[in-house]
Amino acid sequence: MDKDTTLNQLFDAARTTPPEYSFTEARQFVVNQTVTNSGSTLPTKQSFFTLKIWIMLFSITAVLTTSLFLFKDNTNPNRIANQKVKPITAVVDSNFYENNPGQKIEQVKSTPTYSSAKLLVNQLIDSLKIINDINPPIEDISTIAEQVPGIPKSDDPYIFAKLTEKEIKETQKQKKAMLRALEKMDKKSYAFIPSGSIEYTGKTVSIQSFIMQKTEVSNLEYRTFLFDLLIQGRKEEFLKAKPDQKQWSKIVGPENSTMDPLENMYFSHPGYNNYPVVNISREGAEMYCKWVLEELRKQIETEKKQQYNTVRLPSRIEWVYAASSGGLNFPYPWIGQFLRNSEGCYLANFQPSINGYLEDGGLFTVGVNSYEPNRSGIYNLSGNVAEMVYNDLNPKTHGTAGGGWMNSAEELKILGPDPYSGVTSPHPCIGFRVVMTVTGGW
Repeated sequence: MDKDTTLNQLFDAARTTPPEYSFTEARQFVVNQTVTNSGSTLPTKQSFFTLKIWIMLFSITAVLTTSLFLFKDNTNPNRIANQKVKPITAVVDSNFYENNPGQKIEQVKSTPTYSSAKLLVNQLIDSLKIINDINPPIEDISTIAEQVPGIPKSDDPYIFAKLTEKEIKETQKQKKAMLRALEKMDKKSYAFIPSGSIEYTGKTVSIQSFIMQKTEVSNLEYRTFLFDLLIQGRKEEFLKAKPDQKQWSKIVGPENSTMDPLENMYFSHPGYNNYPVVNISREGAEMYCKWVLEELRKQIETEKKQQYNTVRLPSRIEWVYAASSGGLNFPYPWIGQFLRNSEGCYLANFQPSINGYLEDGGLFTVGVNSYEPNRSGIYNLSGNVAEMVYNDLNPKTHGTAGGGWMNSAEELKILGPDPYSGVTSPHPCIGFRVVMTVTGGW
């Protein structure tokens, strides 16, 4: 019996059969009978798209779509900002790089949390392994994330930007003015402290004459030093001397964001040019002193070089002698016993009371020529920032004098306790000023 006759008989039977099944069920019954007939020679058409292939294609498409969505979505800065992140490292400064090349942009390096997405991708990959019995190579999600634009790697090197011609000229101009003021002993910038003697710790101590900077070293002066190092290609020294502005947040806790403006702008914004440099190490301050002397000796006449043989931090005895205007017996650098003048105004920047930083007119640091100078014309010997000194010169031991904006009235006294004894690391309340021994010709 040929296949046409068989099909006709089966369809006739279907038409005469009582309606016990639906049309769809009947059609399936006919097809099954035809295919399973032992005498049938009906060919079966094999499709390329088998169930296994369909599952594979669906799985591959799902993996690709999910990956594309993840990586496209996570390159969006707004999306990244809203995700939970796992901090890796936090570096300086910031905003300074944009305003002042040479300083690295402060960035919080983080890797987005892909836990749920990674689980989905892994499940799809496992399905492919089962279907195809293969083990295809795939990059770890964390490795892929590092390749996404906008997510920095944890091992990025420090970025040294090239100064513009304008910035180089401004740096050289400021440097020249600073060195000229020291060479000429400009009375606007330096005070001459004549030789003499002072009662100190129960002994009479002789003091050789010296000159002392009237103000604490400012952000502008220290930035000129750093930029000049870059101009000369002295990058290793630059890295040692640069400020650590993250110290601002450390004094109130890293989870507190109130210090962000100071971290980002204190050392770089022109509005802070005349504020005291802080957050630098003792090594950085000593490097600044060495740089001033070296650059000064480069530009002066040979016969005058011997007059300039040391620029350094003051010893504690020198600082006390200058702060007391030659040994006047007062607790503070000004005449009198009190921290306010006759009009009730504070005479220094410190912490008048617990959480009362604003009472004296300064929330943090203030300009280096704020308040009234002492009788020698020197500003902020007490308050503003605690100033680096050597407790002794041989051997050198480290301390500070005068207290700063974070310190108490007792710590502001000329002979008051040193809250930062032995501290050589960066701190937002520690700065410095320079002195130079006078050897003749003044």
